[in-house]
Formats: sequence, structure tokens, C-alpha cells
Amino acid sequence: MPVLALMVVGLCLAPPTSSCLAGGGFSLLPPKGFGPGSVCSRPRLTQAEVGTDIPYDVAPPRTQFTFTPGRMLEVIPLQDSAVPDFAKAYPDLDRCARALRQRLRAGALPDATLPVYNCLDAEPTIFAKPRRVETPWCLGLWFITRYTQESGAPVDNRNLSLTFQGLSRDDRHFVWAEIPLTQTGLPESGEGRENLSVDEVNAYYRRVEHQLTQAPDASFTPSLEVVDSLLQSLQPVELPSQP
Repeated sequence: MPVLALMVVGLCLAPPTSSCLAGGGFSLLPPKGFGPGSVCSRPRLTQAEVGTDIPYDVAPPRTQFTFTPGRMLEVIPLQDSAVPDFAKAYPDLDRCARALRQRLRAGALPDATLPVYNCLDAEPTIFAKPRRVETPWCLGLWFITRYTQESGAPVDNRNLSLTFQGLSRDDRHFVWAEIPLTQTGLPESGEGRENLSVDEVNAYYRRVEHQLTQAPDASFTPSLEVVDSLLQSLQPVELPSQP
């Protein structure tokens, strides 16, 4: 683990302080300059409750950390005594957790065969900077991409993001994070390639994927070291006992 990550974890291993963001039984230490943060509890939403709508955010009650601008991390339980069949109630979450578990055991990195949680009407265009992330509390995978509904959409600084999917070491929680990024080598607004052939579009995506994978971690904002420090600081905290 990087020295910086060890330092960050050490600051948050004690009960949460004013520098930690804590709630719902978990705490994070927001990196310096990461932006204002808040924590809330998201309510249960099952597949049956969604009905015919697109099943976004189908999950048990969970803890969500959010940061300005648009950065988000959720800690989602992989059990729920309120539903008789977890896989039926939360099919997307269950599928993604199972696939991630197998991939972590196999030592594989993220690619186009990895199911992405809550990605239901779009798909990742690239898998740049694919990485296995190990923290004191969880194991996971991250990659940088641009999600799109249209083949040929440009990869630029308006839509670039880092996705992290992880499992707690006791296999009881799924961790999902979406962190918008910018990168010094990308245009602010790229030119679409919707009119090109499938092969030409795929070649473009592979070129950008290679470009971003080879780019220094510090060329991203926030830097990948900063994102890693955020993940490294995530931990459960003991809730106060009820009188």
C-alpha cells in the first residue's frame, strides 16, 4: 500500500473526528481539496417496486457519501432480512457482486466483460487505467471511462469518470463509487464519431484508452492518488448504543 494511503488510514482508524465524514456506520476521510462532502442513508428500492421503469438505484438501505462536484460513493449491504429472495429483489446488484467476486478471486482486471452496477441504459466506451485496489477494509477494481448511449460519442473532459466496484473483506458489503475526472491530454469538448464505421469507432476508443492508461496518475484531476486515498480511508465505525 502507498505510504500516503497508510497515513490516511491511520488518521481515521480511531473513532471519527471532525476531519472525518461519518454516517450510517461508516466513515471516510475526504482528501484535501476534494470538495465539500455529505453523508445520507438511501432508502430501500426493490425490483418489484420499480415496476416498468428503468431500475436505477435498486438496492437495500445503504450509506451514500457525496462530494462537490458530482462525486459519489455508496456502501451497500449484500443482505436484507426484509426481502425473501435477495437476488430477485436486487438482481443487478446481486449479478455485479457475484461477477466481481469471481474476478477478484481470479486476479483479473476490469474489461468489457465486467458487469457495471447501475449502468442500465448506457455502456462504458473504454477501460483505461484498469487497476486492482486493496484497502484495509475492502478489495475492488477501478477503471476510467466515458459512459454513452451512442457509439462514437467522444471521450472528453465533460464526461470522463472513474468507476470503482469493491467488496468488503467479510463479503457483506458492495462498494460503488463514481468520480468525475478531467485529464490534461483530453479536449474539453471532443468531436463525435457517430458517422464512422464500427471498426473506426472502436479504433478511436482503443487509442484514447491507451493514451489515458499511459498518462501519469497526476495528470488527472483529482489525481488517482487522491482517489485512492479516499478509498483507503473507508471503514466501518461503531455506532453508539441506544439507551
